[in-house]
Amino acid sequence: MSVTLEVRTHDKFRLQLAAFSRPEKKPLNIDLFWFSPKSLDISKSSYPKPLFYRYLKNNLRYRIPDQTLEQLASRSNPCVQRLLEEIENEDERAYLNALKLFSVIFVKALHKEFAAGQGEHATEQLLASSEHVKAILVLLRTHAPMPVKTGKLGFRLVNDYCSSQVIQSYLSCITKFSNKEVKQHLLKRVAEERDYRQRLGLSALDAQSDFVKKVQKIKLARRYCESVLFLQGKRKALGVITQQIIFSLAAALSMLFAMLVAFWSQQKYGNFTLSFMAAMVLGYIVKDRLKELSRDVTYLRLGRYMFDYGIQLRSDLLHRKRPLGKIKEVVQFIQPKKLDKVLSRFHQKQQQSAKDQYESVLMYRRQFKTETREMPEGIKEYADFTVFNLRKMLRNASYQDDTLYYQKGAKVIARKVHRTYPVELVVRINSDGAVGYQRFQLTVTRKGICNIREGFISAQKTA
Repeated sequence: MSVTLEVRTHDKFRLQLAAFSRPEKKPLNIDLFWFSPKSLDISKSSYPKPLFYRYLKNNLRYRIPDQTLEQLASRSNPCVQRLLEEIENEDERAYLNALKLFSVIFVKALHKEFAAGQGEHATEQLLASSEHVKAILVLLRTHAPMPVKTGKLGFRLVNDYCSSQVIQSYLSCITKFSNKEVKQHLLKRVAEERDYRQRLGLSALDAQSDFVKKVQKIKLARRYCESVLFLQGKRKALGVITQQIIFSLAAALSMLFAMLVAFWSQQKYGNFTLSFMAAMVLGYIVKDRLKELSRDVTYLRLGRYMFDYGIQLRSDLLHRKRPLGKIKEVVQFIQPKKLDKVLSRFHQKQQQSAKDQYESVLMYRRQFKTETREMPEGIKEYADFTVFNLRKMLRNASYQDDTLYYQKGAKVIARKVHRTYPVELVVRINSDGAVGYQRFQLTVTRKGICNIREGFISAQKTA
């Protein structure tokens, strides 16, 4: 299976799921099944679709390719070659895209190599990485600037972002590394970079700086550089026409019933009689209820096979008039008997072992279908990030703490403990006809997510 899945906590209330995949012929389906305990009261009435989507955030982009600082320091590197070619072609838009892509690849390699500076050969590795960083910055600042005004502004933002990330990586490494030679070398490079920023009029980060504004500025520069990776799209509701057709048919059916009652009562009781009036009123009441019932039942049954929203995807890195792909998503509560064999067996096992039964099963499906297998040069994978905010899911968590007593020497100490709830998350991935399962066990309280660990589910892969 060509899909890699990562699940981690984004903060105390938000859970992030990242799926890395390559373009495929068949649609990629990622289904998330939330098995929640009965005490949290997560049901169709207490947790409707609009509330779920309000606390859901999606972000689909290209995955930043892995390259080393040594590779980026070479003029023969494809990213560097593309950047220089766009300068010669004087294509401002393509130049800015190539510049942004180069910066995010450089920052990723920078963080990766300086975060891994440990072990026997760490000193040599860090010193070599520092020389590569210097060569990359010289290459970027000597050959990359474009004479166009907008190109200069874009280069200034990228240059500021790369420079600030170099300083932060060096200072972070200094705090973690005890080798004096490395510390002196990195401090010297930090001083050189600060002098360069001062000459260009770029803001410095020191004790007198406004740290809040500085962090905001770094985040804005990061968003500007990473914007080249994002796939643009606007979420639109699906099935609107189908919904209106269903409502029209329901209205027609109910009106047909009302007309039959009117014709029958007119023929049987005649016009302007009390019996005729009573039959007409009764027919109108039944007609109104029949309209609502037929509309709701029909739409509910068809809604199992329809998606809620769709997103047409476009990219700045691919010059395509047509969308490069489409995303569809749906959320619904599923009865345990409607689950497949693997999930049904898992649910039965949990019901037998769990103290608090898993009553509700919430499914969120996200389907990604690519219209083309073409990818920008040097990029091979998509990165699909989904962030779930669990704050509303935990609104029924108990605020009553449990008290535990323990002895420490001659003292007896009382400790308050938040009541915990187990939530099971099973991810089903359908990629090119192969189906795989991954299980994650969450422990939550009213204060948010306590921990998350990957569990085991039998028959993780089926053909």
